Amino acid sequence: MNSDALALAKDRLRIPELWKLLGLPGEPGKSCHVPYREDKNPSGSVYDEGRRFHDHATGEDFDAIDFLARVRGLSVADAIREFIRLAGVDEPSPPAQHSHLPPAIPPPHFDWWACVAALTSEQRVKLAEWRGYSIEFVNWLHAQRLLGLFDKERIAFPVEDAE
Repeated sequence: MNSDALALAKDRLRIPELWKLLGLPGEPGKSCHVPYREDKNPSGSVYDEGRRFHDHATGEDFDAIDFLARVRGLSVADAIREFIRLAGVDEPSPPAQHSHLPPAIPPPHFDWWACVAALTSEQRVKLAEWRGYSIEFVNWLHAQRLLGLFDKERIAFPVEDAE
């Protein structure tokens, strides 16, 4: 998945337009019916200039991709692909899959690993599903100390420039 394509899609397609493209009943707005469950009284809200949806009855909050995943019953990875398609963003073909992972790379100069905790296998599986990565790739990143848990709740990747 190309992050540039995703960013462009998020700029182009907001929840009100997505709502209409999906043919959902009712009108999206500050007070609207929740389209993915029975909702006798309006308990949903579209906010943040159409970028987010909140279900006040359940407390759930969605961006446009999570909203699409919920409405269509898709995984996040499938919802991202569908969202990019619906937004009319051409995504380049994925590179050919190789049967091996990249070779080990040296850790960053700064010992960032001392600042983060290792992810559990369950957290790595959730991240792989959420981001649409293979579990092998996530495990490789983790083994190379390029993926960790920062501040007990946020997943972190180190970034280092050539300088």
